[in-house]
Amino acid sequence: MVSSLTSVNDVYSSYTPVSSNYEDTEIIDLNYEDETAVVAESESDISDSDNDNSEIEINSIEELKEEYEKIQDEQGIVGKTFDTIKNKFSGIFSKFGWNGSDEMSEIIAKAEAGEITLEEAEEALNKYKKNQENVTNTVLNTATFAVVSGVLLLATPLGWGAAAILGAACVTGAVVRVGLGVMEAATNEVEGDYTFEDAKDDAEQGIIVGFLAAFKKITGIKLSQKDTEKAKNTTNIASSAYALLA
Repeated sequence: MVSSLTSVNDVYSSYTPVSSNYEDTEIIDLNYEDETAVVAESESDISDSDNDNSEIEINSIEELKEEYEKIQDEQGIVGKTFDTIKNKFSGIFSKFGWNGSDEMSEIIAKAEAGEITLEEAEEALNKYKKNQENVTNTVLNTATFAVVSGVLLLATPLGWGAAAILGAACVTGAVVRVGLGVMEAATNEVEGDYTFEDAKDDAEQGIIVGFLAAFKKITGIKLSQKDTEKAKNTTNIASSAYALLA
């Protein structure tokens, strides 16, 4: 046991800490300039990525014109029809802030002449675009609701249950809404702009519309059944009263 302790002490006494041997230590010079450049480049990439998800900012009259032409090209038959109506009855729609393409062209001309600011023209263009999109979606959803409601008219004579009505309505709504979305895209000036994501969004809207139509139908059937039961009860009471009086 003593010899073991002695050997341990010898090893400890012969040990020289690395930190004390400064003369043999090689100092590594880090290239901080390159590291800084990499960090700056990364921050720039993140900033560019964030800007991709932000709203479109128009910085010149040329960009304003290009964005306006792009909106016009992306409009299908529903959007074009609504725009035509707004142009024809501009006096009425302008009261609600719904500008047509004719008025937008005048606004762009005023911005180009310096009569209004670029920011004002940009705001008007964004309102025009949002209005066109909202009305187009409303028309397509309303048409989907009408078609689904027509299909569900078969539910009464066939005696469909609530589950069958709901399933048929949701499937029909999705198919019809996607079909209308394809039609709208096919009638615009841009080829191949109807993507899988567009179809997915349209299908989701169709399912919601179908569900609402089914709910209305199911509720109507239940109300009709209640009215029928009330009519039967009233008839029975009247018959009994007549029999007693007779």
